[in-house]
Order: sequence, then C-alpha cells, then structure tokens
Amino acid sequence: MSRVRSAAKVAVSENTACYENLANAIILQAVKDYKRALHRLGANPKNRDAMHEKERLERFFHSPWYEALTDLDADRLIEGVQERVLQEAAKRRKKKATGKASG
Repeated sequence: MSRVRSAAKVAVSENTACYENLANAIILQAVKDYKRALHRLGANPKNRDAMHEKERLERFFHSPWYEALTDLDADRLIEGVQERVLQEAAKRRKKKATGKASG
C-alpha cells in the first residue's frame, strides 16, 4: 500500500511541476511580447498595433488568470520590464552613435 501512495505522490508532484512550468512559460512569453511592444513603441510611438499589444498585455498582467498563474506583483513586473527596455534602448542609441562617430 505504501508503494501505491508513494507512486501517487510522485505522479502528483510531476503533474504539479508540469503545470508550474507551463504557467512560467506563459508569463515569460507575455513578458517577451510586452518588451517587443515597448521597443516598437520606442521606435514609433504612434504604432497602433504596438499600442494595442501593450494595453492587451497590461490587462493580462492585471487579470485573475495572471494571478492564478503566479504570485509575482504585476505592477513591479511591468515597471521592471519598462525600465529594462529603457536601458536597452539607451544602450542601442549609444552603440549606434559610437558606430557613426567611428565610421
């Protein structure tokens, strides 16, 4: 009987890990999509597709589904991604300016 319980616990544990991996993958893809939308808006602030994508993802980050997938604070995540995108954009501008100056 203990072997059956042990096997059941392992199965539940493995299933839980699969669901956690799926939830993490969903959040990670949303973050990648959000970063891409922010970069597109940085290049063209009037880009309607990027604007809609940004808004759609912000709604997702504040949704009950997001809360079911993770305990990460949505506002902190959004702020962190926005800060990262600003840093990346500044690096790109600097690299581009350096490349033009030397070329």
